[in-house]
Amino acid sequence: MKLYCKTLALTAVISALSMPALAQSVTGTGSQNMVASADPAAASEAAQMVPAIAALPHTFDAEKDSTFKAELTQKVILSNGTVLPPRTVLSGKVTREDTQSAEKSEFAVRLDQAELKDGKTVPIKATIVGIRHPGSDNNYTEPNKWTSQTLTIEQLNAVSGADLHSQIGSNDSAVLVSTKKHEVKVPAGSQLQLAIGPATSASPSTN
Repeated sequence: MKLYCKTLALTAVISALSMPALAQSVTGTGSQNMVASADPAAASEAAQMVPAIAALPHTFDAEKDSTFKAELTQKVILSNGTVLPPRTVLSGKVTREDTQSAEKSEFAVRLDQAELKDGKTVPIKATIVGIRHPGSDNNYTEPNKWTSQTLTIEQLNAVSGADLHSQIGSNDSAVLVSTKKHEVKVPAGSQLQLAIGPATSASPSTN
């Protein structure tokens, strides 16, 4: 009987260690789930990415705006050695709009270029891993805690009436899914938590 109990205990420990890592935190106005994955291609991309934060100077209305801008709040050094100074402008665009019903829709967005002060444009690969609102109850200055072990992100109520879904392995930076009404707005001053790296060969052209 003792041997049987020890075997069960060992099996339970092995099973627990083999489960994907799951971390939960509260950022912006909604709860955020970060989940590790066994996708080797996404894991390889994640290994080339670093955490960063970019602020929106203007409100982004996904239904009306086809493009948007965000500014890095701190210097970022990409894995290939490229240095992106503070206030580097990241260019984003809406790549897909899918109206599911009279009140619900999905908007895929992509940040794929960094515009330096000298006019040079650097292609990037970025995933939005969280959104924080200005003036929220949470610590607005809290650092981006993303790590390369996190490949899938879901943030409920990331912005008013919309959830955030993103994957490191996707060409898009995130998908915003409306939950209450068709429009999806990210207010000016919001911070985008990012996983950012150099553009990969799998990334589409930025032209």
